[in-house]
Amino acid sequence: MLYRFLTFVNSASSGTTYSNIAYYISNNFSKITQMNLEELADACYVSQATISRFCRFLGFESFTHFKMECQRSLRDGERRINDIVSTISQGDDEYKKSFRHYGDVIIRELQALMDSMDVAQLDALLERIHNTEDVALFGIHRCASVIQELQFSFALKDKFVKAYAGTTHQLECARELKKDSLAIVVTSSDGFWFEAHDVVDALAKSPCYKILLTTRRDEKQQEMFDEVILIGSGQARGSSYTMMNYSESMISRYFTKY
Repeated sequence: MLYRFLTFVNSASSGTTYSNIAYYISNNFSKITQMNLEELADACYVSQATISRFCRFLGFESFTHFKMECQRSLRDGERRINDIVSTISQGDDEYKKSFRHYGDVIIRELQALMDSMDVAQLDALLERIHNTEDVALFGIHRCASVIQELQFSFALKDKFVKAYAGTTHQLECARELKKDSLAIVVTSSDGFWFEAHDVVDALAKSPCYKILLTTRRDEKQQEMFDEVILIGSGQARGSSYTMMNYSESMISRYFTKY
């Protein structure tokens, strides 16, 4: 959610009504979840109707839908920060020790990925992507950045894959997939099954070929997929780095082969 606003602010012409609204939201994100439509409109010096149109412009059904997504994004952001190191006040030495421990976790996770790398499996995945005309990638939060980087990199080799930002557009995409389409879900302890449950339901009903790339070993939803590729050791902490590293192996290998 916040990434979406920052992207909009960075790309929109300054001084426009919508860019001013987005700038205010980005600068007061934690407060938005406690504001009603009237309060936000007054803070942005626009009408309530303008705020509603802005929410629909960004793909939300209403201001209420928009605020719910803000709340989810805020909770997820706080959880991810605390996954790195506790935000509880600490002395300098305690903080350094805690952050060093997190670094050690990342190193172990990346080592586990390198030790378990299955090149034949990776090649089979890339071959299916290359040979399928309609390919769609799904992911949220940090994995959203992963799928968009994959989209950019594949495009450099004349291969277009869909990687929509936000669950609203991903839901529309999931509903449009056909039998000869390929759906790839990318997740790493990021709440995808809960926060994108509508997308999950649509994919479960889709006749397309489905592949799950996950860092978790206990995903209950694995049964709905035709293939499951397990990445790393299965630990939650540091798993986003493991997924990013695996996506880089996908990119470099694709460039080597195609």
